[in-house]
Amino acid sequence: MARDRNIPRTDLVLPSPPEGRRGALDEPEPRLAFFGPPAITRLMVELWRADPRLRARFDLRNPLHRRDFALWLGREGRSLGLDQCSIGAALALLQRGTSLLGPAPQWPPQASQPFNGTVDDWLAQTIAEPEGVPMPRALALLWELRQDVRLHFANRTRAEVLEYIGWCLTQGIRDGCVAVELIEPALAPFLDMPDPELPATRLLRIIAPLYDGPYPDIASQFPHTRQARFCVAVWACGVLRRRHGWPRSFVRGPLEWLSRIADASDAFVPLDNLAVGLWELRPELQVRCDLRTHEGRSALREWLVGEAIEEFELEDLPKAPSQPAIARDLCLVGYACLVSGRAEDLRMSALALSRHSRRWAALDRLSGAITTEAGRPTAAFAAPPGINLVHLNADTAFFDYLYLRERGIEHGYTIGYWAWELAKFPEEWRSSFTFVQEVWAASRFAYEAIAPATTKPVFLMPPAVAIPAPEPGLKRADFGLPDDKFIFYFSFDFRSYISRKNPGAAIAAFRHAFPHSDAPVRLVLKTIGGSWKPEDRDALNEAVRGDPRILVIDQELARPRAIALVALADCFVSLHRSEGFGRGPAEAMLLGKPVITTDYSGTRDFATAETALLVGYELAPVGQDEYPGAAGQVWAEPDIGEAAAAMSRIAGDRPLAERLGRAGRARIRELYDPHHVGARYLERFAAIAKTA
Repeated sequence: MARDRNIPRTDLVLPSPPEGRRGALDEPEPRLAFFGPPAITRLMVELWRADPRLRARFDLRNPLHRRDFALWLGREGRSLGLDQCSIGAALALLQRGTSLLGPAPQWPPQASQPFNGTVDDWLAQTIAEPEGVPMPRALALLWELRQDVRLHFANRTRAEVLEYIGWCLTQGIRDGCVAVELIEPALAPFLDMPDPELPATRLLRIIAPLYDGPYPDIASQFPHTRQARFCVAVWACGVLRRRHGWPRSFVRGPLEWLSRIADASDAFVPLDNLAVGLWELRPELQVRCDLRTHEGRSALREWLVGEAIEEFELEDLPKAPSQPAIARDLCLVGYACLVSGRAEDLRMSALALSRHSRRWAALDRLSGAITTEAGRPTAAFAAPPGINLVHLNADTAFFDYLYLRERGIEHGYTIGYWAWELAKFPEEWRSSFTFVQEVWAASRFAYEAIAPATTKPVFLMPPAVAIPAPEPGLKRADFGLPDDKFIFYFSFDFRSYISRKNPGAAIAAFRHAFPHSDAPVRLVLKTIGGSWKPEDRDALNEAVRGDPRILVIDQELARPRAIALVALADCFVSLHRSEGFGRGPAEAMLLGKPVITTDYSGTRDFATAETALLVGYELAPVGQDEYPGAAGQVWAEPDIGEAAAAMSRIAGDRPLAERLGRAGRARIRELYDPHHVGARYLERFAAIAKTA
């Protein structure tokens, strides 16, 4: 539970603003800015203060709790008497993190800067001093590449820059976005310097609002009293240093002061400022240890060495315990346990390599778990793998490098097996090539977008496509589907971009093809991740409302059950605006299903006039907030009339559907058989080994 003392107090009351008008209480609470995104409104803070149940449920220091608080308010706000404007203001702050729009940096953009020297040296360089605060490139990149951080910390004033630095030193480290070793050279001299306005260092001034130690009432008087400065210094040098892995250079000044012999100390039993300061704070020590006597001073020093150093965590940071390790020269990195397209990419690479008995270990980007090809978990690598095959994307390459660095494997030959879905590689991600030695592209479309953007090797490496056996015994009725209707099927993940997947086109084409409600057809939209994008989910549900022929299934299914659902459908429809590869239609083809798809982007590698019904398109600009790296980009706007004609045709021509299904299955087996894909991987690994 969050302690009430950790949240800035206000004297505001709780009048609700007039319906439809946003008031001062609907603005972000500025005194919580230090905690980072997501922000919450002033009204939310007042509600939290007024209700002990909310204080028990939500710790406002925790970003996940702030998110959950806003979502709870979205559900329960009306029952509390709040108007929709106040509820919308709270939810809008959550959406800021998903926006693709943000302020320009107060320094030359670093994501497109040329790379020189070693990666670590390049990241550690001070690239600017906004408002007199040194900014290492690592923190500039973090701000530029994380939209939620960029929108939360404007960095226009010195106070805002210091808030950003404070967040980086605490939550940024906990998020794995900040490597202390990379920011120490630039920040240590600045942080440990006495603040010109206060009798304390700059670091203590920055982190004092976060104090959660045992003496909050005293610390709240920082920097005005000696005891307050003492409390914050002990907490920073002990608890915070251990919690966030800070080096001594961040707190050298306070540590030296704490260890300095106190004024008027006894020459025979000298006491330092730490001992005297703790004695002044602890009434029980004052009773036990009379500092006017040698015996009392000796007792205090024994207590300090025997108990206090451990209690206040002022001993040296412990070394990580040794752990059993495994030797592997190939590490597959990605979201090994998620249900997502990128997670399936990693699993398919593992399958392709296993077909050749190639040993590997998979490193899960979320949990940090390491698993061998035999499914055996292990705690660590005995030595850094020679090759890291990273199944993540260019926009996270900087953060992925920090993650590999944290695990001690960043010096391996790193391959970015990146997915990319637009025709040009974004200029603002040029720095991503700094963190890999080469890039693999899953489709010719992705290859032609990425290769011109770098001098590093880029290879066309089609992925494996394989599916498990469908869950046996399932029937259409198990999914609420009729047996006597022709079923069109489309699936997508809300965590991707609905504007790119374009389900609205499938809905429009379906209704255009079958305007009468008694047509013997159905459209299934299988989705996951709706809770992550509730506005998109609600908009989709609204679009299909009133048409019982269209069924939305927004739930995560076990893989064999999900495959069974596709197998029970008659035709897969993908009227995407762009695809990097198109695993959904490829898997449907492998099942022998006919596919209707936009004749654009990654699907063109396998969806031809012989294997699918292709839908024409016109190129249209990508909206600024529709997709990352959208500036100057175009994508396909599929022809709804052509799509409708294709749907009408396939529903009435079973021989055509069967012929396309057979041709599509043969095409996928020819191009993406795991054994053949694995052979290409091994050939490339051998070439890398020869040049290592």
